[in-house]
Amino acid sequence: MVTTRQQAGGSATKPGLRKEATSESTRKRKPSATPTESKKRKTPTTTAKNSQAAKKTKSEKPENEITINRAPVLKLWSACVAQFQYPSLSWSTCLSAGSAISSICATSKGKSIGAIETHDEGEKKTKKKQSDTGNLQVMQFKLKAKDGIVYVGDKKESSSEELLKKKFGDSYDEVKSIFEKALQTWKGHEDELEKRGWGRKGVLDLEMVKSAVTKE
Repeated sequence: MVTTRQQAGGSATKPGLRKEATSESTRKRKPSATPTESKKRKTPTTTAKNSQAAKKTKSEKPENEITINRAPVLKLWSACVAQFQYPSLSWSTCLSAGSAISSICATSKGKSIGAIETHDEGEKKTKKKQSDTGNLQVMQFKLKAKDGIVYVGDKKESSSEELLKKKFGDSYDEVKSIFEKALQTWKGHEDELEKRGWGRKGVLDLEMVKSAVTKE
């Protein structure tokens, strides 16, 4: 009888042991996710959201900022100054004057960094004499004008407004208006304005233009 009970008991307990072992092995095969692993699984989603936010921030530009080369800004500003100083000149002539000043500055900068070769002393003296005969003076630049076109040496400078508008895009009229309004504050002080006075892209802050140019 003892043997029978032991055998019965043994046979009765074995299935239970197998269930516990099976349950235990199942838990080992399928461990619950740890907090670290949960974070790892969420990382791609979080990164994607951060990336989208960064892209959105980069695409948003302040209303008063324009990304543009410095040459067209100098050309438009010089043209506005020319018109302010010589009201009788046509706007196309003023644009040609602005183009001339921009070209002179670009050439000077090019020579200073070695990008443009300098000429010998004889050529320099000849060009200096030619520049002294100019009949317009804008921002301390003596310019030679003929038939409504300004020349730098023998080169005619462009008087096209369409080319300049393309550089500024939709902001052209706004920038031109700000320049003109700022210059009006110098009425009666043109001599002082005359004493004031390159293309990698940079930021043109229109609010800074107002504060820097407007006479207090």
